[in-house]
Amino acid sequence: MDNFVDTMVKKSQRLSKKEFQAVFQSARAFPFEHFIVKYKPSAHPFSRFGVSCGLKVSKKAVVRNRIRRILYHMFQTHQGNMQKGDYIVIVKPVILVADPSEIQPLFLSALSNIYEANTRYTH
Repeated sequence: MDNFVDTMVKKSQRLSKKEFQAVFQSARAFPFEHFIVKYKPSAHPFSRFGVSCGLKVSKKAVVRNRIRRILYHMFQTHQGNMQKGDYIVIVKPVILVADPSEIQPLFLSALSNIYEANTRYTH
């Protein structure tokens, strides 16, 4: 799991500040134990991603950035399995007690829940 440090999501697949705020305001929220995922369908041909990891999670920027890198790596790895749209992950402080290997199944579970909820409303 330590090879995630070398990978980063392309700038075109990350939300800009303006886009982040727009998605944050109008997206549907899916709360989970370690994070909240906000999802908004998009007309883009690919999914875009943003992470909010505030000072409540950790006062140390090194810790917050590591969490962001882990989540960006998971997004990049599983982007093909995701429903097209804009995603924001809002990290909760409880994520610090989780091992990075525990975060991936939680992330995948969150994606499947979002997919199921959106297929339920579109059909």
